[in-house]
Amino acid sequence: MTHRMNIFSAGLIALALTGGMARAQLTDDNFDRAQIGILDAGRTAAEIAHLRHMGSLTVIRLKFLATSRFRRDKRHPAELEISAQKNATGVRRLRAALKANPVTRAALAAKGVAIGRIVAVDIFSNGSLRVYIL
Repeated sequence: MTHRMNIFSAGLIALALTGGMARAQLTDDNFDRAQIGILDAGRTAAEIAHLRHMGSLTVIRLKFLATSRFRRDKRHPAELEISAQKNATGVRRLRAALKANPVTRAALAAKGVAIGRIVAVDIFSNGSLRVYIL
């Protein structure tokens, strides 16, 4: 557990040093977050509509899974693609909310993130966003 927290802390430090503009690979640790985010995309869309300011923006590329060689249950990014297809209505609502909100639209455009590739978003209490793209 301590080792995992150290890796998480190191990731946060790296993110802070890059000003929140980092593009990261999908790891075992945030695979579950992406899956939940895809399933909650419709609910998140409602939250995006009320977002008036943004903190940092982190982009997680779901196509590139950095996995531990010690894991027995190998995960594959295709699982997330299937989830996004199954929850296409929620993902469409999320994308529409991101596009309709001028704050998120501008931040994503500034980072070169195509809204049409986003399948999930985590919103943090300070207004920071973590977006998951396929």
